[in-house]
Amino acid sequence: MKSNSNEDEEDEIEISELQTLPIEDKDLTNTITWSLDEDYNLTINGSGQMKDFTAEGAPWHAYAPLISTVTISEGIENIGRYAFYECGFTSIIIPSTVTIIGKGAFENSGLTTIETNQALEQIEDNAFHNQNAMTGVTLTNNLKTIKTIPEELKEKI
Repeated sequence: MKSNSNEDEEDEIEISELQTLPIEDKDLTNTITWSLDEDYNLTINGSGQMKDFTAEGAPWHAYAPLISTVTISEGIENIGRYAFYECGFTSIIIPSTVTIIGKGAFENSGLTTIETNQALEQIEDNAFHNQNAMTGVTLTNNLKTIKTIPEELKEKI
């Protein structure tokens, strides 16, 4: 839970309310699992379609500002809606099997760079909304649909 004791201070997570780390091989779908280690490295393993979430609905969201890295394995076919909403990691490489980045997938996150792959075909609305720290986006020629690109990102592509 976030504390609002002073508006000038960073929001803090009350560690006592969080599950003990590591969290290993929790089912996300029948074919995809997730793990979070003691250093807040989030790993998504398996194959197939990642499910979609609400803005704060991903099972790792309680740790979002603490997540330092995200590794998505080859075989994952999409990044679900709001999957990494408000997450604190700064860069990500999208695996070659991902074809869609869902709505709000990285909204309000700490991303500074993102590298996509040749298979990526679609980026849904607000996938990168509120990315003021973003310094670089690498897109590919195979990209067929970008629903909206926030103004703050247009000059960084």
